[in-house]
Amino acid sequence: GWGFGEEGVRLAEALQVLDSDRYPSKKQAKKAIKYGSIVVDGERGTHDTLVFNSSRVAVQGRTSEAFGMAAFRRDGGELPFTIKVLYQDNCMAAVHKPPGVNS
Repeated sequence: GWGFGEEGVRLAEALQVLDSDRYPSKKQAKKAIKYGSIVVDGERGTHDTLVFNSSRVAVQGRTSEAFGMAAFRRDGGELPFTIKVLYQDNCMAAVHKPPGVNS
């Protein structure tokens, strides 16, 4: 486990532990949370979200070129894929995902 204890820790603190390169400060972690970039156990993370050792935390990145989701594994690595956006507008997105990645 990550050592978050039975009570868990707030998401901003957990991000600093899980990826200190991307989130070296609480301010940067809070910014990612504010913009909706963090998903915890399938739900959009908020400043009040608690993270436990069993939680699955993912970081979503969205640009006009690609939408990628890097899920933190227990070993600290990231899943080795990105999802290419074929089309997107305000209502819909069409993506090409790698084989074997659940939708």
